[in-house]
Amino acid sequence: MTDHDGAYHRLFSQPDFVIELLRDIIRPPWLSTLDLTTLERVNIKLHGEGLKAKGPLRREGDMLWRVKRKDGQDVYLFLLLEFQSTDDPWMPVRLIVYIGHVYEHLIQEGLLSRGRLPPIFPIVLYNGRAPWRTPTSLGALIDLPEGSPLRDFQPNLRYYLIDQRRYSMEALKAMEAVIPMIIRLESCDDGL
Repeated sequence: MTDHDGAYHRLFSQPDFVIELLRDIIRPPWLSTLDLTTLERVNIKLHGEGLKAKGPLRREGDMLWRVKRKDGQDVYLFLLLEFQSTDDPWMPVRLIVYIGHVYEHLIQEGLLSRGRLPPIFPIVLYNGRAPWRTPTSLGALIDLPEGSPLRDFQPNLRYYLIDQRRYSMEALKAMEAVIPMIIRLESCDDGL
């Protein structure tokens, strides 16, 4: 882990920058259904066996944000803040494990609304030079032919990928916000 990761972690510890990420970069069609004034960080520690780790995996750097919808329901935003500088071919598997741990935590702590699991929106931030090649869904990694009757019984978690170097400089320059400016800086050649 580099200090670069720590800088991103500190940046996305601030709700204003999480809101900016959603509003200016991701722009999901459902953003208008959220009450962004209710955005708050939920502190949890995720533990488990990791694909890259030997022994228990501690995911203290990841962030879970809770925000209420305008109709009062909770939505959880899971930001994976192990910023990737190289493609990770097992990212969908890692994410489904993390999300499983989040759900276990919410169940154990009695944090469920109406006894149901909240939706989680997983986001991966990638700043590597080469394009991200890993599929953004777990289903794409499962070895089944198209149309297989087993397909309906497989998990198919999807995540939102922010591949920083794939944004056009013109589009980033047009945005008057901090996150696009940081992406522009990250995308500059090392010689600058």
